Amino acid sequence: MDPEIRTLLSFLHGQRRHVLGILDGLDMDALRQPVLPSGWNCLGLVQHLALDGERFWFRAVVVGEEDVIKSLGDDGDAWQVGPEVQAAEILDRYRTETDLADTIISATAADALLAWWPHQLFGEPYPGEGNSIGIDGRPRQPGRSELVIDSGGVPPEREGQDNGAIMPKSRGFDPQVSGALDLLS
Repeated sequence: MDPEIRTLLSFLHGQRRHVLGILDGLDMDALRQPVLPSGWNCLGLVQHLALDGERFWFRAVVVGEEDVIKSLGDDGDAWQVGPEVQAAEILDRYRTETDLADTIISATAADALLAWWPHQLFGEPYPGEGNSIGIDGRPRQPGRSELVIDSGGVPPEREGQDNGAIMPKSRGFDPQVSGALDLLS
């Protein structure tokens, strides 16, 4: 296996274990407790990671699965989980999507061209990001700025910059929120 792909898989496995480890043992109330003004909660985060992370980036963008591309948006806002949805359903979906993503990553060369790109959503790919699945840095995602604002703001040196992936750990988090926010750090 290509060393870059092995590194990517190792990194992703660690992050995924971190996500599931933080949630392990939380009851339904804790998983559904809103932790930000938008109503964001831990189950919403995991559903977002499954649908807008693993499924979108690997099954749609990397390999261009037509059924996935056609279904994008059918699930509504992935951050919102209906009260009828069981936590086990969300966690199982996440595990399934991570397994599928691992299969795709393992079978795809680091320099393989992306199969599909959502130009209507993101415009042209950034240089180095739109050409292959290799490790070129973390993508910045809309929605993380709410976490930055709620977690104490942006460090002064980053004021006015794209702060989508900033997660200042040194800021004083609300103890109920810090474990959930740590998921994104």
